Amino acid sequence: MAEGPQRLESVRGLLERHGLRPSRRRGQSFLVQPGIAERIARAAEVPPGGSVIEIGPGLGILTRALAPLCRQLACIEVDSKLVRILREEGNLPPHVEVIEADALEVDYGALARRLEGDVIVVANLPYAISTPILFRLMEARASLQRWVLMFQREVGDRILARPGSKAYGTLSVPLQLFFQVRRLFTVARANFHPKPEVDSTVLRFDRRERPPATVLDPALFERVVREAFGRRRKILGNALSALTAETGLVPFEAAGIDPARRGETLTPEEFARLVHAFARAGVGAGARGAEKKAGGASRRPRG
Repeated sequence: MAEGPQRLESVRGLLERHGLRPSRRRGQSFLVQPGIAERIARAAEVPPGGSVIEIGPGLGILTRALAPLCRQLACIEVDSKLVRILREEGNLPPHVEVIEADALEVDYGALARRLEGDVIVVANLPYAISTPILFRLMEARASLQRWVLMFQREVGDRILARPGSKAYGTLSVPLQLFFQVRRLFTVARANFHPKPEVDSTVLRFDRRERPPATVLDPALFERVVREAFGRRRKILGNALSALTAETGLVPFEAAGIDPARRGETLTPEEFARLVHAFARAGVGAGARGAEKKAGGASRRPRG
């Protein structure tokens, strides 16, 4: 498109005028194609009267596409120089608030509660903070109706990966359990400045009002998933040895899951069922007085 190179030159000029260089440490890579920003904004499908939280607005190309579509727009930017540019030269309407803050420290639930209507999250996430941001957002999922997020393609592949694949892991399990996730489109690396080494992908996350399984103890769920994939080549009976030392193999029997399986073969629903069984056996904060099985020293399978 003809507007791409023009936009690239304006981005370069704006950065040079302010003596700024994209930070490699922060993974800054600015989208330079307005048409793509508009496509992402439309994909958010902000409901009438709804609000948006944008993480990492940068120079505001996506911000300006989102502003006409929502009642309130809260933009979180950690770079003080970019905050100043957005506030002084961003040409942003009054209902757009630029918040100088570290996105990893924001309480997204509290922020969503002070905005009007249903709240959508939209972001172009740097690779370095993609995973911790996703876990922060999951903590606040009850207050956030939908997310439309752009990642490096490898992160998107990990989120969408199916059980049994190499990419399936600690991101895939909770996100697929609590959200309907789908890939919207790919964004070529040439649409960014500086140009990253890989293409990006845009994913849409719609919160499941009724997830296929209930997680009563989120901390225990996170621990089981983390330990199952942290020792990926181990069978579950051994990968979760710190837990089975307390319970034996009783939770596996209760959940109907073979402890000789590997974690990468379990569906998100099976993980939730196994966590529930561990909780009932007395592990974690979610345990409700279930008696620990004293003799559950079933012999652990090898592997």
